[in-house]
Amino acid sequence: MDEERRFRARPMTEEENRRIAPGSVLEGAGLRIRNPKQAGQKRDVFAARKDFMDEAGTPPAPSRFRRILKRGGFILLLCVAVSLAYLFLLLGEPDREGEPVAAVQEERIIVPMAPVEEAGNADLFAIAGLFGKPILNLYAGALPLAKAALYDTAVGGGYARRVVLSYSFLDGETIRLESIRPTAAAILLEHEGASLQAQSIFSLAGMNAARMDSAELICIFTQSAEVVYAAYCPQSHAAELGTLLKQTTLLEPSGFIP
Repeated sequence: MDEERRFRARPMTEEENRRIAPGSVLEGAGLRIRNPKQAGQKRDVFAARKDFMDEAGTPPAPSRFRRILKRGGFILLLCVAVSLAYLFLLLGEPDREGEPVAAVQEERIIVPMAPVEEAGNADLFAIAGLFGKPILNLYAGALPLAKAALYDTAVGGGYARRVVLSYSFLDGETIRLESIRPTAAAILLEHEGASLQAQSIFSLAGMNAARMDSAELICIFTQSAEVVYAAYCPQSHAAELGTLLKQTTLLEPSGFIP
């Protein structure tokens, strides 16, 4: 025992120290020497977090079918809401079908008047007063007035009141401007062999008008709420008709209608 204690107490020589590896003693004591190169490297935090998320499991993304289903349901609800709102508006409107509608009383002339006929110096304001409604005429200076006539024609169990103004061309032919009331007497505009022309739209005293042609005459006609108006022009002066129509106007006892 004494020899063993002396051996352990004896200091180690340099050769013994070289034989013993420095790491073996520390490892035996539970210690580990770090590699200096490894100590200088930085730790990848994101890689470690990624490894952790992969192990834990990521939440699954919503499927495409589910997204389409939600969107379709929202559109369906929106359509239903709009339909209900429209239905409520319809139900809220008052029912006007049962309300009585006032019938428009068509003017009817029962008693005829004495005819009036004047030459070119006729007082058109006075004739318009006798007619009782605005009459169709040409602007002053467009063509000379040859004759003005006011008379009644029997039609439909009553009478139609008519004003006919005749304007002369240089060759002696005339263009006639006619005003007729009531409007039910528009059948008096028909003349033999006439056919309706729908290719163009015309204007008569600022109102849209239609055209009828026969072998001898061109008829441009229109109507207001109470009067039918027409212009009869010979086919030989068809080239001048467009210019003359722009110079037509309505005249009443108080003056021109703007």
